[in-house]
Amino acid sequence: LKDTLEQEQKLLAAQDRKVLMQKVDAGIVEAKSLLIELVKTKEKFAILELEIGTDAKGAKRAIEELKRVAPDTPFFCVSADDDQEKLIAFAHCPKPSQDTLDAGTWIKSSLQPANGRGGGKKDVAQGSALGSEAKKLVIDAAASFAQQAYK
Repeated sequence: LKDTLEQEQKLLAAQDRKVLMQKVDAGIVEAKSLLIELVKTKEKFAILELEIGTDAKGAKRAIEELKRVAPDTPFFCVSADDDQEKLIAFAHCPKPSQDTLDAGTWIKSSLQPANGRGGGKKDVAQGSALGSEAKKLVIDAAASFAQQAYK
């Protein structure tokens, strides 16, 4: 009975991971198309609201995919999970923009209004905050920080 229960739990966990990765994949496809449109407008940076959940592996995949689409554009992304009442944020700043915009500082200052934490390096950073309703605060802070950096 114990073995059967463990097997069922493993199957359910595998199914949950599969559903999560499908959600991440769909969110990445949408984010890539939004980022491509923003790059066409010659914006100096991009702020994107994603629907990929709050899984760190999903965020890492999103960063890599978005870097391929817009290697010279700094971007800041936020994704919330209402069930977990949590949000994640991650940023990428390519080398040419790092004197103006530092990903680690961008993340820290943007999560601060939501009492979140984060950090990283000049090129890539990530963090999180509790409360999916804090998403607007984080997005507004990220936009304000980037706009100030490019003044």
